[in-house]
Amino acid sequence: MANVPVDVPGAVPSNLDGSSSDQGLSPVSSQATARSSTAATSEVSAAGHESGELPASQSVDLAADVSNEKSSSAHSKSPNRRGRIMLVNAVDTDECRIAILSQGILEEFYIERGSNDLHVGNIYKGRVTNVEPAIQAAFIDFGINKNGFLHISDLHPQYFPKHLQQHWHKTTLNAASQPAGAATDSSLPPPESLPDAPTDDLLEPAGDSEEVPDLLSVENDHIAPMEKVGRKTPRSSRPPIQQCLRRGQEVIVQVTKEGIGTKGPSLTSYVSVPGRYLVMMPGMSQLGVSRKVVDDQQRRQMKQVLQEINPPKNLGFIIRTAGADKSADELKADLLQLLARWRDISQRIEAQASPALLYEESDLLTRTMRDLDIEGIERVIVDNPTMLDRIGVFLSSVAASSHRSLELFSEATPLFSRYGVEHELERINSRHVEMASGGSLVFDSTEALVAVDVNSGRYREHRDAEMTAFKVNQEAVREICRQLKLRDLGGVIVIDFIDMREERHKRDIENLLRDELKKDRAKTKVLRMSQFCMVEMTRQRMKPSLKRSIYMDCPHCLGAGLIKNPESVSLDVLRRIAAAAMHSKVAALEVKVYTAVADYLLNKKRRELLDAEDRANRKVNIVADEQIAGDAVVITATDARGVDLRLAL
Repeated sequence: MANVPVDVPGAVPSNLDGSSSDQGLSPVSSQATARSSTAATSEVSAAGHESGELPASQSVDLAADVSNEKSSSAHSKSPNRRGRIMLVNAVDTDECRIAILSQGILEEFYIERGSNDLHVGNIYKGRVTNVEPAIQAAFIDFGINKNGFLHISDLHPQYFPKHLQQHWHKTTLNAASQPAGAATDSSLPPPESLPDAPTDDLLEPAGDSEEVPDLLSVENDHIAPMEKVGRKTPRSSRPPIQQCLRRGQEVIVQVTKEGIGTKGPSLTSYVSVPGRYLVMMPGMSQLGVSRKVVDDQQRRQMKQVLQEINPPKNLGFIIRTAGADKSADELKADLLQLLARWRDISQRIEAQASPALLYEESDLLTRTMRDLDIEGIERVIVDNPTMLDRIGVFLSSVAASSHRSLELFSEATPLFSRYGVEHELERINSRHVEMASGGSLVFDSTEALVAVDVNSGRYREHRDAEMTAFKVNQEAVREICRQLKLRDLGGVIVIDFIDMREERHKRDIENLLRDELKKDRAKTKVLRMSQFCMVEMTRQRMKPSLKRSIYMDCPHCLGAGLIKNPESVSLDVLRRIAAAAMHSKVAALEVKVYTAVADYLLNKKRRELLDAEDRANRKVNIVADEQIAGDAVVITATDARGVDLRLAL
């Protein structure tokens, strides 16, 4: 491969959908993971990036000061183990896979298939089908085969009774008109943090010294701003849901978690639309800064820049971590795109009847490039020319001056095999995970809980059992956090560490676990280690795990992983034969079982089978069937004329 320098356009969009900074994106886009070559080319042309499909031997170098062609041998002999590498595998148009490697080790993995309908992030106009006061929730029909679950804690105050709406709206407006640091209405209960909002540090809106430009003027009649960004009405202060919603009522909802098992998707009426640098939150007032930004000086700078762009006061905005160190012009461009999206959503709310899709989240490639810390990526390697063009447009806009190469992979060996990712994927789908020291981890998952067991295995470097346990647990913490991200496990997680006696070692493991989880973009909460060296934690789950996306339940064991052995099935057959013989109309019985069970019955249980025939005075025929489940038993009873009897046997 060779890195050929190209001219980077000066004005390109900050997204992968090909829209310019002064035009909004259509909120409804195709959810297929791999776009057609024609569609991608038109997207790039609309952005002013006139690059066609690159030859297989070429790649794009995004460094602004690169002027010479680099040697291809440096990249084709062995994978680069320095820095972070992003691999995009999209040769198969039905599947897109993205892997992030750090020092040659798989750090993050994402997969999306065209056959999988994902709904997280989508905004719908739904209709209430049922209100359940017992669980303080409502079920919403929003256009898919399962109704969504909307809890009272996720219900926006605009759906509260009218007298409460007026109170919230008046309080919010008064708070927005007060200067920074002024007290709010003390009659309201103390608000709590939004569970899905990335900030707890609020900003007051910019002053009214300048008239807001028409370009930033947005009508927001559909979701009135009744709460502050990052602040939410406490559960105890909310009215009963039966006073807020009624059957048949239309509501605007957003999917926060995919349905898992028999459960439907989780919904919220707190709508948010993400951009590259900002998150727009209709129905909120004031501005906020991401909670992940902890440096006080940086937070003050971000506040100042956010105030300079003077966004509309009837919409809430949060500046993301990607917006740190960005200029006011860059934030303003992102703001204009978000406002255009909201105008389109508002038009759809008025024009379409429920249930209807109002806004569709972007595909995997767009989401990953938008949400990923792209500044830490040194190389992006893609095996699909169409995807290469789309990524090139995005990287040119957000990091044109940084030394980052975008390469088209053209070797005969598949991309993921070339960099050892396929082997890692087999490992993360395994129940048993070996660690470098000789220890091991065992992952067992249920619908609502994940259990992780830590074993010392062959690790024997220390003669002291306490130190051995501590060292293995240290290594286990790092590997567990990595596996949780790669497998996308969520819900309640219980980790059974090797027993340690010293409290300082227990606290060290706790602190290390919390530090490692800070690298995870999913929200987590960790409890203290128990005296049995077990840690309980929760991890945000928005969709089924990676394993559920790839595997299906075994039709024989139905996902249990176990079936009865031939002896147990044989004993069950003998009992059922005795029960069936009690029916007076039964003249003969045919028992269909798996081959191994039939062999066991006809050999080791032959005497018992003959005795059962003699006692019942019925003929019993054993039939071996290789297509039947290993522990399945199908008994057919017939009368004296050979007619099948429909009996529950």
